[in-house]
Amino acid sequence: PHRGHIDFMARLLEIGYDLVVSLDAAYVLTPMDPLPKWIVAKMIGRSLALKGFDPRRIKFFFTPLFENDEQIGFHYALMPGAEEVVAVASGNPDVHRFFRGRWPIIDQAAIFGVEGEAYETRSWGHRLRDAVRRDDKVVFNELIAPGAEEVMSFEDMRAYCLRAPIDFAWRHDRGRALVVLRDAGGKELVRQRVSTYSTPEDTIAQSLEAVFVDRFSGDSLV
Repeated sequence: PHRGHIDFMARLLEIGYDLVVSLDAAYVLTPMDPLPKWIVAKMIGRSLALKGFDPRRIKFFFTPLFENDEQIGFHYALMPGAEEVVAVASGNPDVHRFFRGRWPIIDQAAIFGVEGEAYETRSWGHRLRDAVRRDDKVVFNELIAPGAEEVMSFEDMRAYCLRAPIDFAWRHDRGRALVVLRDAGGKELVRQRVSTYSTPEDTIAQSLEAVFVDRFSGDSLV
C-alpha cells in the first residue's frame, strides 16, 4: 500500500465512515500484486493505527479469485454487512464501472479535489512496485505507506517482488484456502478452511478461541 491509498482511507475515516477493505484474488501472487495479502492487510492496519484510528473500524475480507463479473457481484451482494454499505470508495475506473448503479461512488477527487482544478488520482502502485524492483529507495520512501516497514522490511519486499508469480488458485477446489498453524517444534495446532469472507489469521484466532492483542504487528499477537 502506498501513501495515496492510506490518505484516502484516513480521510474517509475522518469524515465518519467505517471501512471494509476487500483484498481481491487474495491467494494469488502476481507481478501486479507481489506481496501476500495478509502482509498487505497488516501494512494498511498499521498505517491507519499510526494515524490514530481505531482498528476496529476497519474490516478486511480476503476475496477469492473469481472468473467473471457475475461471481464478483454475488460475492459483494452476499457479504456480511452488505445492507450497511452506503458507498464504494475507489480511484479505480474499473471499480467505478462495476459498482455504478449499485452503490454511490466516492472517488479521490471528491475527497481531495479543488473546484476548477484538474485532479490526478493518487494511484502509485505501479511506481512503488517498480521502485522496489529497481532498488530505488528514494522513490520508495516517497510513496510507501507509513509504518509498512514495521511489518516487512524493504529488503523482504524486494525479495518478494523479484520472485516468480505463484498461481495456486486454479486447483480442483478453486478459490478455497486452508490455513495451518504449527508450533516451534512443527506440531500442527490448527488446520482450517478459510471462509470466503474471512482472513487466514482471523480463522486461526477463531479456532483457538483467542482475541487479538495486536494484529497489525509483523507477528500478530493473540
